[in-house]
This record gives sequence, C-alpha cells and structure tokens, in this order.
Amino acid sequence: MELPAVGWIKLNLDGASKGKPGEAGAGGLLCDHIDIVLAAFYEFPGFKTNLYAKLMAVFRGSEISIELGHFRMWIEVAASLVISIVNSDAWGNWQYQDLVVRIRSALLKVEFKLKVTFREAVINKQITWRMRQ
Repeated sequence: MELPAVGWIKLNLDGASKGKPGEAGAGGLLCDHIDIVLAAFYEFPGFKTNLYAKLMAVFRGSEISIELGHFRMWIEVAASLVISIVNSDAWGNWQYQDLVVRIRSALLKVEFKLKVTFREAVINKQITWRMRQ
C-alpha cells in the first residue's frame, strides 16, 4: 500500500447501497504518512444509490479532514465515476448536484489529488457489515 508524503493525509473512502436505490452507507479512514489512523467515520444517508453513497463519503471525508486541520489530501475511492464527476466542469445528474457542489466547495480550500483504488478496502467490509445489522 502506498502511503502519502509527509504533510499529506490519505482518505480511503467508499459507499454502498442495498439496491438502486436502497439503504445506503458511506464511510472512510483518514491516515497520515506513517499509516496511523487519524479518524474514521461512517454514516447512513438514507435511501440512496451506490453513487450517492460514494459521493457522500468523499464529501464527509473532506469535511472531517478540514475540521481536523489537514489541507493536503490524497483521496482514494473505489469508483472512477466519482473522480470523473468531481473533476468535471459539469454539475452532473440533478440527484447528485447539491452534493457535488458541496464537494467542490470543500476541495477549493485544500490541495488534493484523487485516485481510483481497485482493491477491496477494509472500510468496505465495515460498511457492508453495518448495513446487515
């Protein structure tokens, strides 16, 4: 696993839903350059799609990082569509527009890079476990 540079934090984020839409969960881990977990979070945004849950994870992870005083973020998410939406000039589907605006507003305050991860993250297992409860 690649670690962020000194002064950066890494956000490993994911989200999922039971159905399209369905009960959704979003969560993440925020780690420093020596892989110490600085924060972890999860939440249940309600009856949403997988994409909404993944976008919510990016928003909440960014928001928590800023609240903790971290302004250099390496954001890793298991969906290339999320990265395309965040990097795009378009506002996206109306269902996600408000959330995308909130993400972009948060990211204007920081230095960040986005990366797709193709492996199953620990947080994905935690979200799945919580959704089965």
